[in-house]
Amino acid sequence: FFKDTATTEIYTEQIVGSVRCVQETDQGPREGEFAEPETSLDLFQALTNNNVDKTPLIECNVPQTVVDSVNKICENSTDDLKKNPSLLKLLEKEIETLATMNKDPALQKHLAKIGGPQAIDKALNKLSQAFGGPPQQESLADNIRKQLQPEAVDANPVDAEKVLDFITMSGKDPEVNAQLNKGDVAQSLIDLWENLRKTKKPELQKILGKIPKALRNLIKDSDTAKRVASSGMLEDALKGLANTPTKVEPGQSPRQGDMEAPVN
Repeated sequence: FFKDTATTEIYTEQIVGSVRCVQETDQGPREGEFAEPETSLDLFQALTNNNVDKTPLIECNVPQTVVDSVNKICENSTDDLKKNPSLLKLLEKEIETLATMNKDPALQKHLAKIGGPQAIDKALNKLSQAFGGPPQQESLADNIRKQLQPEAVDANPVDAEKVLDFITMSGKDPEVNAQLNKGDVAQSLIDLWENLRKTKKPELQKILGKIPKALRNLIKDSDTAKRVASSGMLEDALKGLANTPTKVEPGQSPRQGDMEAPVN
C-alpha cells in the first residue's frame, strides 16, 4: 500500500492547506479524499503502529504536516480556541498522533529534527490554558488538583470533565506525565472518586466514569497502586464486575443497544 505515495499525498492534504506533496485545490474534498482531518490522523496512527516501512511517511512530509498544523492552531489566542471546540478536538488528535509517531525510533529521530517535541509542548500548554489551565506562576499539577476539588467539580462539572480528558490525553506525553506524577494528581483523582462514588447526579456520575481512565496513566509505582487498591475505587470495580449478568435467561430480549445474534 505505502509504495503508492500518490495515495499518501491525498491523505496528507487533509490536515492543513499548505501541503508539501500536493497543490492547493478548490474548497471541499475531491473524490477519494477524507472529509474529516481526524480520519486522516487515524490512518497516520494506524500506519505508525504497524511494522511497516516509515520512509514514505517521511518522504511525503506527513510528520511535518502534522507539526505545521499544530503550530498554526497554536497561533490562535486561547479565547478564540475556547470558542472553537472542533479546533481544540483536532489539536488533541494531532498531539495524540505525534505522540504515537514519537514511539517509533525512525519517526522519533525525524520529529526531533523538525520540532515535534516543541510542538507537542506548545499544544499541551495551549490546551491547558483553553481548559482553564494554570497561569504561569502555578504548576500544571497544582492547577489540576485545584480544579479536581469536590466543590469545584460540583460547581462546574463541564470544566471538570475537560480536565479529566486532558489528564487522559496528556498521559501520552512523558514530560507532562512526569509533571502530573510529581504533583501527585493521582491522589486528587482517588479523593474525588471517594467523594463522588455515592452521587446520584447524572453529570457527576459521568465524571466518576472518567476517573479510572484518567488514573490509568498515573499509576507508575507500587505506592500509588496501593493507594488505589485501598480506596473505594477497587471495591466498587469488583462489585460492578461481580454484579454484571453473565447468563441470558430463556426468552430474555436484548437490552437497548445490545447486538442480536445473527439468524441463519
